[in-house]
Amino acid sequence: DVKTQQNVVSFAAHPSAVSSLCFSENGYHLATTGADGVKVWDLRKLAKQGAAAQAVKHFELQVSEARFDYSGTYLMAGGAGIKGWHTKTWAEVLSVPTASMVLSMAVGPDALSIAGGAADSTVKVWGV
Repeated sequence: DVKTQQNVVSFAAHPSAVSSLCFSENGYHLATTGADGVKVWDLRKLAKQGAAAQAVKHFELQVSEARFDYSGTYLMAGGAGIKGWHTKTWAEVLSVPTASMVLSMAVGPDALSIAGGAADSTVKVWGV
């Protein structure tokens, strides 16, 4: 709780380091990335679940960062390629192979472009 500066819940999200966090536009979901992939958590249930929290979705892939688009309709993840899912059905809607590991990324305001910072020192922008 930001207002009271109190911790609301703590839970083990991944078996090792958490590499990125991202809130959905409506604040209902939190996406986390770690060595075991991308996990999506329902924030409305986390406080009740506590340390036993269970992800509502787990995408097992090599990934370093995840981002929701500004509308909250899509979740994109970058790592060994770029993947995207529709957040209502969690169906995969995008898969773009990359030559180098994507370490950071941003989703354009229209969700029609994605920028990624890669391990080969380049920034690439994709139109989807």
